[in-house]
Amino acid sequence: MFNMSLSRASSILSFNEIKVFSPEEREQYVKSVILDLLSKAERGTTIAQVSKVTNFNRITVARHLESLVSIREAYKKQRGSVAVYFKNGRLLHEADKFEIRVRDKLYAYYKLSNEEGDFIYIQEKTANPTRTVQTLGGIMIDVRDFHEFLKGLSRFGITMKAEDGKV
Repeated sequence: MFNMSLSRASSILSFNEIKVFSPEEREQYVKSVILDLLSKAERGTTIAQVSKVTNFNRITVARHLESLVSIREAYKKQRGSVAVYFKNGRLLHEADKFEIRVRDKLYAYYKLSNEEGDFIYIQEKTANPTRTVQTLGGIMIDVRDFHEFLKGLSRFGITMKAEDGKV
């Protein structure tokens, strides 16, 4: 778990400071603080620990952590009755990253490693009205399964084109 001897970080804004943000800015701020804490918590962290360090409401922390899990920026392990959250992998080399823009979306590809193994992580991103990039979703594919995954995706794409009469 992350070092709980850390007192509340002085760089974390107080409730009074963030309540003046628009709802979207507030959500982005809380998400970025939680992601930063996850990146420092190599052995994972819990909702209670994040709430204690940040003074964010436990329900808010839980909602953000589950959202990060749903878009694969984080993952969760059950340890008895406690859920422990981890930042999803680490980029080993800058060369293990690739981005491509398709219309108004940005697709980011990463090769990540975590305690579960090596993965290809694909994120769908878009710029929101405040011009910050927001992750809309993500998928992680075990590197060992990637070529089989790609074959299946290609077959599916070809089938969709044929059904649309675009072959």
